[in-house]
This record gives sequence, C-alpha cells and structure tokens, in this order.
Amino acid sequence: MKRILIEWFHYEGKQPSHRASGRVEELIANVVESMRPFLRTMQIQLDVRPLKLTKDEVELAGTVRINGKRAQTHTDEEISLEALTDAILKETARFTRGCAGNPEDLHR
Repeated sequence: MKRILIEWFHYEGKQPSHRASGRVEELIANVVESMRPFLRTMQIQLDVRPLKLTKDEVELAGTVRINGKRAQTHTDEEISLEALTDAILKETARFTRGCAGNPEDLHR
C-alpha cells in the first residue's frame, strides 16, 4: 500500500494575524474524511501528522505539506479546500501514473 502523508505545522501560542490554525486543522480533517474512501480503492493510505512549532518557528504556522512538498502556492496564503484536494490528487497521480481522477470523482 502506498502512503500520502499530510504534515500540518501549528503553534499553540498566539498566532500571527494572517493565520487561522484552527481553521486549517478543520479543513484537513474534512478533506481527509472525504478522500480516504476514494484513495483506499486505489490502495493509497492517507495519514495526517500535526507538527508542533517552537516560538522561533511561528511563521510556519498553518503550513501544510503533502509528502514533504508545500501544498500552498504562496508562503503567506492560507491553504484552501481546492488547493489541498489538488495537492493530494497530484500526489495520487504520481503513484498511479496519471490515473488519479479529479475532484468531481469524490462526489459520485
């Protein structure tokens, strides 16, 4: 079974004003819940690893990586549902040689 690892960086202290850590956690949980059955049919395991940041690393709060690659296109933007889904599907396509489907398949 292949594996896709979502790493989510969070800081438990005061967040920078442009980050909403709780929203990112909820978004990831929703995407993972909806995509797991779809990916399981292709023998792909989807895992989440929250990584706690230190005070010196607070600027990374809200960052999401998929198998080590940053899911956001810009460092200051907050991850969106579409960006996270696309990043997971791109990683799936890498495993399945381009036969990953698209986000519309999740609603069938």
